Amino acid sequence: MKVTIAILAVVGLTAAAPVHSVLRAQQSRTVLDGVYTEEQAKRGEPTYSTTCASCHGPAL
Repeated sequence: MKVTIAILAVVGLTAAAPVHSVLRAQQSRTVLDGVYTEEQAKRGEPTYSTTCASCHGPAL
């Protein structure tokens, strides 16, 4: 009986691991989620304009 419970526990945890990974990946934050505050974005705007906008465009 103990062996059966142990096997079921291992199988259950093994099946749940990929689900956990997928859910965690979907919850990742990016700069598009507002990681930077409005103040930080305004401070970086001049640098972006001179260094990045020529390739990425002015409205990244």
